[in-house]
Amino acid sequence: ISLAVWVCGNPRLEDHTVCWDRSGGGPTPLEDWLVSVDLLTSEETRMEQADPMDDCVLQVHGITDDMPLDILTLYFESNRRSGGGTITSTKRQGDYALITFENPTDAQSVLSKPGHKFQNVDLTVRRPPPNDPRKIVLRGLKPQITDDTLILYLECIADCSSDQFTVHYGQDRLQALVHFKEALSAEALEKMKRKAGSRALQGATINIEQLPRTDRILVENLSPADDKDILSLYFESRRSDGGSVLDVTMVSPGTAIVVFQEWEAVDRVLQKCQKLQDHELFVRPYYDFLQLSSTDRECDRQAVETQAEVLAEVTSVINAPDMGKMNILHSSTFLRDLRNECSELSLTIDANNCVCVRGTDPLQIEKTKSRILEFLSKIAQVDVPISEDQAKLFSRGDIRDHLQNVLGEKGLPTCFSISDGALTITAPSFPVAHQAAHLIEQQISQFSISISDRQLHVLTSPDWEKLLLSLKGCEARISDAGDQVCLISLKCFRAENEERVKDLLDNSVSGDLVIGMEPGKLRFLQEYYQDYLAGSAQVSIFPLEGDTAGLRITGLGSACETVDELLRSIASNICSRTLTLQKPGICRFLREERGINVLKHLEIKYKCTIGLEGVRWIMLQTEVQTLIEFGGFKERFEAGLLLLGCSWHPHKQIMKSWVFYCWNERDSGWMD
Repeated sequence: ISLAVWVCGNPRLEDHTVCWDRSGGGPTPLEDWLVSVDLLTSEETRMEQADPMDDCVLQVHGITDDMPLDILTLYFESNRRSGGGTITSTKRQGDYALITFENPTDAQSVLSKPGHKFQNVDLTVRRPPPNDPRKIVLRGLKPQITDDTLILYLECIADCSSDQFTVHYGQDRLQALVHFKEALSAEALEKMKRKAGSRALQGATINIEQLPRTDRILVENLSPADDKDILSLYFESRRSDGGSVLDVTMVSPGTAIVVFQEWEAVDRVLQKCQKLQDHELFVRPYYDFLQLSSTDRECDRQAVETQAEVLAEVTSVINAPDMGKMNILHSSTFLRDLRNECSELSLTIDANNCVCVRGTDPLQIEKTKSRILEFLSKIAQVDVPISEDQAKLFSRGDIRDHLQNVLGEKGLPTCFSISDGALTITAPSFPVAHQAAHLIEQQISQFSISISDRQLHVLTSPDWEKLLLSLKGCEARISDAGDQVCLISLKCFRAENEERVKDLLDNSVSGDLVIGMEPGKLRFLQEYYQDYLAGSAQVSIFPLEGDTAGLRITGLGSACETVDELLRSIASNICSRTLTLQKPGICRFLREERGINVLKHLEIKYKCTIGLEGVRWIMLQTEVQTLIEFGGFKERFEAGLLLLGCSWHPHKQIMKSWVFYCWNERDSGWMD
């Protein structure tokens, strides 16, 4: 005798904490968790024992209708991609595929891989559930068979009464599920197969197969407020004794199909009365071939009648394997040409990006569908490795629009997407995809700009953030060393973006420059280049204080450097000359008002400046001694003139006045 133990999911429960209730089977509380204990007969245990070949078989869920099985087989035979190996068979069964490996270690390697992705579709891989010893399926029935006839036939080949089993028909009534209350032994199953093979039913030979345990249930009597999310939460909670839910499909109002990740969850749910929001739920196992409830049959019947009234319009839906291929189909002329060729059909793309083919001729619909699938299968995809910076740039909407416009102008009907560090380019053919990849690469430019220590503070300023947001088609980041700004931009905007970044970095550093020069050159600049020395909003120019002649320039760094370069260039082109005047009395004359006026007149006339910095008048001691030694009036007079720094000019009015004044005062002793 074997014990089937169902522990309602306590991840903290360890083996040594299990305590069994000796009172018998049934629910046993253990650390506030419900443990269900059932007895399995030896026949039931033996029926559930896996065949050695089952270790080589895996179920692949998530495949699409247009996913080719031969390409799927190649994927799971690739040890590098899936971890698998040689495959002996691949079969599609409804919404999943059954793959049989030659070596069970290959199957285990595929299972151990955390995730599988094929043609941008996430696949779920798991081992097939064991056979259910209580369920068989009858195939090959006549659609017009009655319930009484089939029940009588089952009583004959199973050697049991009708109250020991229930029958559920398939949607086309060509198949029927028989659910026995007691598990069938292997001998009983073989005996039923022999009887069915030797005894026809209404002229048809019936095939009997044992069904695997199902991982899905049919839920009925739902309230209008019950949706997918509510059902998923409920059957994953402890209230239902369920488990992880893979999918919920609303078949009709009040009816849904729930798919669990583990088939054991179905048995736990069926053993408990399910109630959701004060509604008792009708739950039963579900297989794809089973017929729905009477309400659903009535809905189907009404739908058929309605279709018959509108010339039996048929709709076939094609799901594209990924958005890239659907975009290529949408942007190409293939659908337009197909519409013109098959005007009696309706070809549309719905909100879910599925191609809907509608018409009244099923054969033509299938042919059209095959042509669309053939077009989709020829679409090529090329993966181009890209850096993190490139991925960030390509994900921007304005960049995508710009590149799509460039590709459209070149006549390349392509689209691209970003995933896992690669740029996936989808095109009608591989040459077009490679050409588009080369064109996209030409549109991108990467460059860097060095940063000095005096410019580092700019990177934390609000102006820097504003600049990054305003750059056209560009992404920027600071290098790991912190000494460069790394930029990636559209090539058409590189020059503009580079100039703007450099301007901000250069203008952020304050400058303080000094230009030393001769006093005469400084005066020349102040006299004839006043507009240059007036400064601007970014630069201020001041003369140096003290004995040093020159200019001080303060302001923004780049502007200071520009003004400094300009003024130095002007100063270098100013010519100066020093004149030595050895005429007696010239120094004093030039410093008097009349001499100053003469110099101003010369400066205006010749647009120059004359500096007297080197002109100094000093009374010499030898001249004073000579004046004392002169005895005569004339000699003393000339000595006085010499002492005053003048020379004898008898024709000058000033000298006449001086002589007259001295002559009249000769008796007063002034001359002495």
